[in-house]
Amino acid sequence: MLSDAVKTSEFWTACLEERQAPGRAAWMYAIDHPRLRAGLYDTYLGGLDPFSWMRARMAAPARFALEIGCGGGDLAFGLIEAGTCERIDAFDIAEGAITAAQARVRKSGVRGLRFHLLDGNRWVMARNQYDFVYASHALHHIESLEHLFAQVAETLQPGGVLFASDYVGPSRMQYADAHLAAMNAALATLPGAKRLDRFGVLKTAIARRPVELYLQHDPSEAARSAEIVPVMRRFFDVEVVPMGMSLSFEVLLDIVHNFDPDNDGDNALIDGIMRLEQEAERSGDAEPLFACLLARHKATPPAKPAPAAVPPLDLDLDAFRGIEGWMTDEAADLTSRLFHWQRSVPAVTGVLELGVFKGRYLSLLASLSQGTGAPIVGVDAFTSRVGEQIPQADRDYARDAALATVQALAPGSALPTLIVAFTADVTPGALRDLSPGGYSFISVDAGHLAADVAADLALIEPLLAEHTVVAADDVFNPQTPGVMEGLCRHFAAHPRTVLAPFAWAGNKLFLCHWEAHPTLLAHVHGLLDDPDAPPYIAKTRASHAHNQRLGFAPALFGYEILAFEWT
Repeated sequence: MLSDAVKTSEFWTACLEERQAPGRAAWMYAIDHPRLRAGLYDTYLGGLDPFSWMRARMAAPARFALEIGCGGGDLAFGLIEAGTCERIDAFDIAEGAITAAQARVRKSGVRGLRFHLLDGNRWVMARNQYDFVYASHALHHIESLEHLFAQVAETLQPGGVLFASDYVGPSRMQYADAHLAAMNAALATLPGAKRLDRFGVLKTAIARRPVELYLQHDPSEAARSAEIVPVMRRFFDVEVVPMGMSLSFEVLLDIVHNFDPDNDGDNALIDGIMRLEQEAERSGDAEPLFACLLARHKATPPAKPAPAAVPPLDLDLDAFRGIEGWMTDEAADLTSRLFHWQRSVPAVTGVLELGVFKGRYLSLLASLSQGTGAPIVGVDAFTSRVGEQIPQADRDYARDAALATVQALAPGSALPTLIVAFTADVTPGALRDLSPGGYSFISVDAGHLAADVAADLALIEPLLAEHTVVAADDVFNPQTPGVMEGLCRHFAAHPRTVLAPFAWAGNKLFLCHWEAHPTLLAHVHGLLDDPDAPPYIAKTRASHAHNQRLGFAPALFGYEILAFEWT
């Protein structure tokens, strides 16, 4: 099964190849028609095209610009040649488009222009890098808008500008009934010969396309288009200039090539469609589907609440090394740093471990939670001999030994609750009763068969809090391949709806709720700036810088992660 990113790349690579056809054969969209395009620019932008309108608002040419969703690179080449920008980094997810753009750079010898194969949903940008960021009909293909705009806000230099021209209509183009009726009334004004699409099929009506159709062919199409402006306004002061096309966008889609701009009759039909859509917008039957957006850093950045005072975490890892069980120093240190961040948010509710064994990792989590009063809960059958009947007294003894270990290493934490059971016999309700606020840190380290891991991930789904961190053990251990298979089963059953990996360290993969992924990913990237960091973070800083130079970002299950080096 192809991933969403691969589907999107293949779809737009093929689409851009079609757009290379000569003359009207390449026209697909209403904006391709010069008569309609000129009418829009006259009506909304004083006769200027969007980038001339934008340049008129810039104090000076941009020194270093970034283009989001560059396609084949025509716009980037044009801006370099026009002197609007001195240097441009441009990226797109369509591999064929980037390959063609890079070849064009080599052939033309144009300087100051670099093209990168990247996904805007996941790319982490360098800080204060660009004084101009722009996107032409690209933002409506971004699903992780919060991540992208947060990154743009970081990379945009003080006084810099973000410009976009885009579709901002209903997500997945699920138009209201009145809007569809206005579109179909406009379509009915066109002669039959003008309604034949590129395949010779008569366009008789405009209907809502099933969302499943988008997911099948191009999962990025208008994924969250209606949210572009509201989400952008969380990060920037935004000027919005509507660009119409409330009817013409769908009416002329795939039939615009039938209208000869040198034919007076055809131009009259185009003018008629534009009049109808302006009337529909005035009456409220239709909304403008496109807009130009000009964004700058907020004049007064929103005040951030002061984090709670949290004492530095000074853990004696030697104490934990004396407990049986495998836990690398890297995993322990990153766990402590993530827990420290949770305490500063604050986001500490409860701590849960599925698979306590001798209590090594649970003792670490309990030690980190000292002073918070957070419930400490562990679940373990306290037997590693599958299928063998172990006397209950022996299992209780193992539980009491693990409990004593936790109490000894974390005397200031809440009294741990250890449940003697297989995780398959525990319900989410029973675990929530022990921590009504959910769990802010969850360790998954019980059964290592694929079915066990998938079931454990399903068990914790209802227990996630806003900033929950999940640490899955033995994910890349060659002796326990079932763990990775269980994760694969989970992500196959729950694509982009529950968990998202964001970091890996030692023997643990760290995950969070998918909506919190940009926040946690940005946080672990921020750890690389610590000048006093331990050796594994210093090594990671060097490898990350190398990856950035290559334009490479490690990813797992479609999410970017930061893979910490071992020392």
